Amino acid sequence: MHPNDLFVAKLLANQPKDREFLAAMIACDLVRRETILHGLPHVPGITEQELEAAQNRVSVLFESVANDFNETDALPNEAAELEPDDAATKRIITRPEHP
Repeated sequence: MHPNDLFVAKLLANQPKDREFLAAMIACDLVRRETILHGLPHVPGITEQELEAAQNRVSVLFESVANDFNETDALPNEAAELEPDDAATKRIITRPEHP
């Protein structure tokens, strides 16, 4: 299953247990806000009300992850001080910088 499809399926299911998973997908750059928002109207059987609610959840999720990332981002020299396994984990759980 494509990450975008998985994200949309979990987003539309709107289960509290999936919110952390969706946030992790965003933080790991597996999905992009624009791609998700573009695809939502094409979901078969989605109502206008469901579409609007899903679009709002997308905005909240992406903004929340961006805010969390900005508050907890380690400086490059902090990552170098971590043990090798910790540095690898840090790269996995934080959003890579984009040029």
